[in-house]
Amino acid sequence: MDTEKILLALQERDRWVEREEEVQKEIKSLPRRERQGKLEELERIKEQVAYYDALARDMKKSVQPSKVSHLLNSLIKP
Repeated sequence: MDTEKILLALQERDRWVEREEEVQKEIKSLPRRERQGKLEELERIKEQVAYYDALARDMKKSVQPSKVSHLLNSLIKP
């Protein structure tokens, strides 16, 4: 698995989290009767955040961590 793909998934998740925060602020400023549409949008956004959380988690599982010996060797080389 390419780590760039993991980073892209995390960036997309961050965009959804930002949108979630924006919608939550918008909801607070709306009269009660106008909130329903935004609440539905907020639920869809939360689903997207959960999707990207799960995707990134699954992608990270497929990445093999470096062995300590490889790390030590990279630090020793000039």
